[in-house]
Amino acid sequence: MKRVFAAFLLCAVLLSALTVTGFAFTSEVGNMTVPKLGCDDLIELDGEIKSNEFWSNASYTVVDETNSATAWNYRARIITTTGLSFVYGNDGLYVSAYTYDDTPVTSTGHDMAVQSDEDNCKEEHGFNGDTVILAFDPLQKMTYSYSEYPDFSQTCPAWYCFTLMADGTTGVYRARMGDNSADVSDIITAVAKKNDSTHWTLEAFIPWSELAYTLSLVTDGEYDLDPESLGADGLVHSAKFIYMNRYPYNQHDGTDYSGMFLGYPDEGTVVTICRNFTVSNKIPGTNYNGTDGNPQQVRTSGIYLNLVDNTDDDELHIPAAEPEIVPPTCTEQGKSTIYCTRCREILSREYIDIIPHDYAVSNASTGQQKCTVCSKTAGGVVNGVAYDTFGEAYDKAEPGDTVKAFANQTFASTFNLDKPMTLDLNGKTFKSNSGPVFSIDTDITFLSSSGTSKVTGNGTGNAVVIKSGTTVINGGRFNGSGVYAFEVYPAASVIVNAGQIRSNGDGYVDTLFKSLKLNLTVNGGSFRQWDPTAYLSACRAVSISVDEADGFTEYAVATEHTPSEIVDEKAATCTENGYRKAECTVCGELAIDEVIEAAGHTEGAETKQDATCTEDGWRKVECTVCGELAVDEVLPAAGHTEGEEQYIEVECTVDGATYTVCEVCGEIASYEVTAPAPGHSYKLSEKAPTCTEAGEHSFACHCGDSHTYTVPALGHSWGDWNDNGDGTRTRACGGGCGETETTAIPADVSADKLTININNLEAAYDIQFAKGVYNSYKELKPNRIYRATANKFGATGTFSYKVSEPGVYTVLVRYNDGTPDMAYQVTVEAEAAPEISVDGLNVTVKNLNDIYVIRSASGTYTTSREVKYAEGCINYTARKINGADSFTFACPAAGTYTIAVQYNNGLIVIKTVTVG
Repeated sequence: MKRVFAAFLLCAVLLSALTVTGFAFTSEVGNMTVPKLGCDDLIELDGEIKSNEFWSNASYTVVDETNSATAWNYRARIITTTGLSFVYGNDGLYVSAYTYDDTPVTSTGHDMAVQSDEDNCKEEHGFNGDTVILAFDPLQKMTYSYSEYPDFSQTCPAWYCFTLMADGTTGVYRARMGDNSADVSDIITAVAKKNDSTHWTLEAFIPWSELAYTLSLVTDGEYDLDPESLGADGLVHSAKFIYMNRYPYNQHDGTDYSGMFLGYPDEGTVVTICRNFTVSNKIPGTNYNGTDGNPQQVRTSGIYLNLVDNTDDDELHIPAAEPEIVPPTCTEQGKSTIYCTRCREILSREYIDIIPHDYAVSNASTGQQKCTVCSKTAGGVVNGVAYDTFGEAYDKAEPGDTVKAFANQTFASTFNLDKPMTLDLNGKTFKSNSGPVFSIDTDITFLSSSGTSKVTGNGTGNAVVIKSGTTVINGGRFNGSGVYAFEVYPAASVIVNAGQIRSNGDGYVDTLFKSLKLNLTVNGGSFRQWDPTAYLSACRAVSISVDEADGFTEYAVATEHTPSEIVDEKAATCTENGYRKAECTVCGELAIDEVIEAAGHTEGAETKQDATCTEDGWRKVECTVCGELAVDEVLPAAGHTEGEEQYIEVECTVDGATYTVCEVCGEIASYEVTAPAPGHSYKLSEKAPTCTEAGEHSFACHCGDSHTYTVPALGHSWGDWNDNGDGTRTRACGGGCGETETTAIPADVSADKLTININNLEAAYDIQFAKGVYNSYKELKPNRIYRATANKFGATGTFSYKVSEPGVYTVLVRYNDGTPDMAYQVTVEAEAAPEISVDGLNVTVKNLNDIYVIRSASGTYTTSREVKYAEGCINYTARKINGADSFTFACPAAGTYTIAVQYNNGLIVIKTVTVG
């Protein structure tokens, strides 16, 4: 099923030479509508543009001296003309170019001929013959760089260079990409062909994946696009066309182009007559104005490709036998996609769940593990096995294991510990959003192998609840945050060897442990606001201190020894303490570890610097024993001596004040505001706003200060609509600005039985039908049953479509003049369907009003297309039926037949019958 995209515009201007012109272009290429290939539309790339119905019927633009500019002023002649056309498919973009060139030069390779003004022609310009160059900026990031994306203001999309080689092959080169510049003929399919002595053609196919890849390269991965998104409906691609026009120097062929060059002594040297760009005077969507004749100022511009999907090929798709799989990772879902084998449109897609992280040891000393793919740190580790969260690690651990935390944890609710094991808090913080952090019903040991580990209650519940078993605390900080740090049931016991136990709430004294019967043994650690003396083990003592910062009393548990004789001592100096040490006769550990305070300095000679009004002085005295400073004293500044009072007059923004000057140092000694500045006194002048222009309010003060504020435009005051008689309507602004607005007249939708009739379609470009209620194109498209374009109703503005069953239908009317899409709902009622009966080998079909064709084929089929292409299919067209409401035909032999009855309005009825 072929598509006709636009009127054939290829004209004689491409067949004749052009007049040599000046430097600047006078018009712009502008927007081009790029149609989408239908499912069964295939373009064979053979260089035969004029004989290919896709190019001869596709809209195209001519690039010549009027809409392009040269890159070198002293070679400012554009003497070529190129006709460009574009169409696209799901996999990529097709382009054709038909070029007039009065001195065609084929390429012998990628190495450029000698150039006097270019050191890097190989990278910049591709080949040493005439070259067509295309550059694409799919997201228009570099087009708009001068106003919106300054980071890419010096970034250039890839140049795709195409040339006809001397051996008849086609060269394809990706340029302007540094190390990624390369021959890409294995990626981009292209065929160039010489037509005659002055014309050559090019056909090429550029995959979306290639454009997405190069865009990612030039933006350092900031725009990493899915290639499928580049072919989305309505996407606009900014494009640039460049033509490198080459010429053999001093070949006296009547062109006299050699006069454009200086310093080329060798006859026949290939030189560049000009390099012309398509450029824009103004970049759409920005306030930036390009410079006439200077294409370097507008890097990727001039052509704007508007991709439009005008196809209606759902019934023609052939799904692939197997899906294409994109495997999942630990951070992204995978995809299983069924594509059409013809056009690569997505017919179905399922997502595959992400896979687990691949953890590996990243720090051998701590046992920390990270994912080798995404670098995520595991939340917990058990026996060398890493898990995403601490909770998952605990669930997988066996009794007696040690679970080590490597991430802070905030539980949604209380975390239950019901397996005996060791929890290494490892310097992490543990909290709960609801209730206690931990609830313990087994033997648990807490330790902290590094840092300050914290188990902190949420202020409404105790930090830890111990219901049974023995809990051993070998490290970590447990904070009740205003409630109990521990609630201990009578069946449970607690042993504290180290760590800190706290409760910070006002008035919460002696509330670290809540229990009717507290089974507690204290061997060490510290306790806030709670004296553990009653629970100390033998040879233990409590030291008490007050935290001056917050006023809390800290009870630190230490071991109490019976000392022996002194076994080690050191005398004190002026500044360093000495010590005395003795062992415990009971346990052998240090029982005395006494500090001998330093003796202090003996003062000697003095040095001094007096203070000034504002700066301190100092006095220093050395120690006669050790020679260090015994005194290092600050002498306070004396302050100013005020002189006679002086005055400052008040102004709009200056306070009135009195002040004095110091008679000793001359600085300001005092300053007092007597009259605060009154501020400005403004007068208002106004400029009234209009419908489209903002007004101004200007304020000026007698002192010269002024401010101007913008008053927003009023906006239009629209009057009633007036019918223009061509399917459009117009209304005028009543605010005096003279503005008018023209839109399409709303369609008139009605139903006659199963037939939906639509009027007022003169300004529409297509209508679409779907069963059900939908309010937008996005909602309707996946459920669409039929689409008609303007060539089916444009002449009359009316269209009728017959549906296959009654119900509520949505009719969506779309416009190409800026009028928003219009959705209409209509209810259709049932009417007589075709009646099919069998008599021997004869088949009779009734109710054939508005029939298009009846197809009959031996066998069983489910679609009209299958019947059509079945072996031995017989078609009975409307001409054969000749307006009869009943038609009888004979089957060639007895057996099963499929009858497909198709009406002009698109209704198709399929029925299988047995004859004979």
